[in-house]
Amino acid sequence: MSFWATILPICAAVFYVTAALFIKRAAELGAGVWRTAFVCNVFSGLCFQGLWLLGGPGQSLSLWWQPALVALLFL
Repeated sequence: MSFWATILPICAAVFYVTAALFIKRAAELGAGVWRTAFVCNVFSGLCFQGLWLLGGPGQSLSLWWQPALVALLFL
């Protein structure tokens, strides 16, 4: 088993638990569900901004219904 196959799941578990604790604390302090969702989504978007630099062919306009459907189901 490789080093990364062990470290990445452990890091994901630690990040998940840390985020859950922060969200629980925010709820105790009175942060609403919509504010929490907004802040989490903005933070996730900022974390993944670096992926734009990787480039790639991009998505065809005919396939944009797929992420829109996922966003609708997420909401």
